[in-house]
Amino acid sequence: MTEQPTSSASDQSPAEPSGSPAPGVASSEIQTAPAAPKPLPIIGDLLPPDQAFVALVIVGVFLTVTLQSIRYYGWGRPPIAIVDAQGQPLQLRLDPNRANWFELSQLDGLGETLAKRIVAYREAHGPFQTIGDISKVDGIGNKKLEQLAPYLQLDSSPPPSK
Repeated sequence: MTEQPTSSASDQSPAEPSGSPAPGVASSEIQTAPAAPKPLPIIGDLLPPDQAFVALVIVGVFLTVTLQSIRYYGWGRPPIAIVDAQGQPLQLRLDPNRANWFELSQLDGLGETLAKRIVAYREAHGPFQTIGDISKVDGIGNKKLEQLAPYLQLDSSPPPSK
């Protein structure tokens, strides 16, 4: 018996197409398959015309939001007069018979301690009849009263009862 050489898988190579036709077939008889059509570039199942429409809508929304923001925030407008105004004292006038200690403490030259003393005096002795009566509060003399007088005003109506 003659031994035939065994071939292993590594010896076998896949058949490579050659440029020559198979034996017995003329080269004019070979037909090539038509090339596959090039797929259309699609994003999210949208065709190119639809993509263009969506892009125009997005650009339109972006421009609308931008223009409305410019209009709303007033970009390009000169600053309003409040920004340029010099610091001026607030012309606040309080009724010492109605104001609480916190409101009184906001007055220039009157701190928390004196404001609480005014409220305590008012609660103990009743409402002030004149602005000058405030000088009866401990710690408020004539000089302090002159300083506070432009900011105090007595209302003619009776103070609210508790």
